[in-house]
Amino acid sequence: MWQKKDIVNEFQRLGKRITKQRMVILDVILEQNWTDCKEVYYEAVQRDSTVGLSTVYRTIRMLEEMGVLKRVYQYVFTDETGVRADGENEVIAPEFHGKNGLRQIEKEKEKCCSVSAS
Repeated sequence: MWQKKDIVNEFQRLGKRITKQRMVILDVILEQNWTDCKEVYYEAVQRDSTVGLSTVYRTIRMLEEMGVLKRVYQYVFTDETGVRADGENEVIAPEFHGKNGLRQIEKEKEKCCSVSAS
């Protein structure tokens, strides 16, 4: 698992600027796993109102290129009503479920991220 100081060192090695906004985003990401870049943004902007959504996307893309984050796509089976077939009670976009009950939950490219133990 990457530590904050290792990530900062890698930023420096790659010639990337270490801004206050990037440090806030990094803190948010390292505190827990996030499934959506907008969730990271909403948390980061509460801590520092100068953090922009594009900064979050760029920082996450950079962390992904460094191997700190890994993009994840999730697929779940649903029945014809859109309820998860694995027994969970979560309804997943019932108006978009597939013909065979397979519903692809594909986040936008930059939205899916989870901390990788690379």
